[in-house]
Amino acid sequence: MGCRIDRGRRILSRPVRLVSAAPPTVLAVDDDPVVRDRLGIVLDEHCELVLAADGIEAIETLRSRSVDVVLLDLFMPRMNGHETLTHMRREHARTPVIVLTAVADVPTVVAAMKQGAWDYVTKPWEDEVLVTLVHRAAREGRGEGGVLLVSDSVASLAPLQLALELQTRVLAANIAKALRCQFLPTAIVVECSSTRIADAVGRLQERFPKTPVIVMRHNDTMVESNSFDGALAELVRFRAINHATERHTAVSAAVEFMVAHYDDPLTVREIAEAAHLSEGRLAHIFRDSTGLSIRSYVTRLRVSIARRLLMETTDTLDTIATRTGYADVSNFSRTFKSIDGISPGEFRRARPRG
Repeated sequence: MGCRIDRGRRILSRPVRLVSAAPPTVLAVDDDPVVRDRLGIVLDEHCELVLAADGIEAIETLRSRSVDVVLLDLFMPRMNGHETLTHMRREHARTPVIVLTAVADVPTVVAAMKQGAWDYVTKPWEDEVLVTLVHRAAREGRGEGGVLLVSDSVASLAPLQLALELQTRVLAANIAKALRCQFLPTAIVVECSSTRIADAVGRLQERFPKTPVIVMRHNDTMVESNSFDGALAELVRFRAINHATERHTAVSAAVEFMVAHYDDPLTVREIAEAAHLSEGRLAHIFRDSTGLSIRSYVTRLRVSIARRLLMETTDTLDTIATRTGYADVSNFSRTFKSIDGISPGEFRRARPRG
């Protein structure tokens, strides 16, 4: 995929700068020392972690220092999580609170969400899910911008989304959903696969007049290499894309194959054949390049695509499962929840289609 900067419309108005934010400060509140130790192991390298054993200790901590995110257990002595959450919403309304609960029943979760919880995670949690959720909450709490990826295709920009989402906030959407984006984007990437591109870019520029728009076209050469280096390269620099030729070519071929066949029952062998490498060799350089195993990448790619289908279509969960390569809706739902922490149905209800 090449990139073209449209000179006639001044698409790129200024360099794109995505500065990696300071690690968030996270207050973890749980009366169980084993849980606190586990949180320390999982989060220590990703944030500054502060620990509290109950709600009273948590409130005292919040009065003495600034915190970006709170992880809050619901069932604790002295002051339980519900009481603590009520107090936090009154005195620290802008601080996102993620509820930690071993009780996954709907009434408990609904009660916490009504009290103002930002999201919830059930114990035991998936480490990657928790880390991702903490970073998302911190970015939203800080009011940070992010990158807006706009395309009619639900799959074509998904690899760019996966490369960026741990470093910055990312929303991938069609033009209708993009125009209702609730944060101010640092950059907008639009894929030119539609005849409506001129109108789409114009509407995005009207909605976000100070945000640079980067237009990507299939099978085009770059018109302005300096613009590309100053813009799109900034978007992908976090993931150190510039590997040796073999690595770049093989990983690109593998990703392109996944994007083209995400709705098929993909195997590592098929992906390796598409990249013209052995399974072992590709597995090594793929993890080194992306930070994920091939299977994990396929899973995250499918979930990323499923999010858009849930937001932008009226397809049933069974249909979306089939469209994203899952043989049955139960497997799809379990996988989706393991990545996003909520079920596909809950995700759809929280985000109206458009």
